[in-house]
Formats: sequence, structure tokens, C-alpha cells
Amino acid sequence: MYNASTRPNELLIGQTPFSLVFSSSQEWSYFLERLLGMVLFFGTIASTIGHGGVAFTKLVHRIAAVPFILIVPIMMIFGTPRTTKIWLKEIFTWTKDDIVWVTGFAKEFFGGHTKLPAQGRLNA
Repeated sequence: MYNASTRPNELLIGQTPFSLVFSSSQEWSYFLERLLGMVLFFGTIASTIGHGGVAFTKLVHRIAAVPFILIVPIMMIFGTPRTTKIWLKEIFTWTKDDIVWVTGFAKEFFGGHTKLPAQGRLNA
């Protein structure tokens, strides 16, 4: 079902301009969450922010979490039913490759090397 586009401005199958905007905002929210999470996790980075910087970073981190969590339900409610159906089917359909990937991922994550099967657009 996944159609990898060769041109960046070309929409994927079942993708509308509405879903493209929400998808992009979720990507930016994800980026901001990771960036602020690193600041909170590593004390040396947090100390460079200055007085009150960590508290402000915690606040922005929480605010950025809201669109990260709410974008998907909003896309499902206001998006096209066809796109929602395709997305839900892809999420809840697990193949043998998905099970192999989940069982082998822990070894790969902790530095071991294992042959993992290729994943689609949405990982297990």
C-alpha cells in the first residue's frame, strides 16, 4: 500500500493536503520533543541554558507533546475515510516479518547484530 514518492512535493496514495499539513506538524513536534528531551536528559546541556532554563524547557517540552499526541486522532477524524482505513489496516496487520523484527530488535538495540527484515512505512 505504501507508495514512496520520487518527488518531495508529490502526495502519496490516499494522502490529502490536509493530512500532509498535519503529518508535517507532527514531524516538527517530534523533532522539538527529542531536542528538548536531550536538554532535560543531559545535565551539561541543561546547564548552558542559564538560570530558569530547565524549568522553561520542561514547560515547552510538555506543550510540544500536545500536538505530538493529538495530531493522529485529528487526522483520523477529519481526514478521508479511505486514508484512515488504509492507515488502521497497516497498523493492526502483523505479519511473520513483524514478529521476527520485534523479537530481534532488542538484540540489535543493545549492540548485537542480527538480520532484521525490512519494515514498511510504520514499524512494529
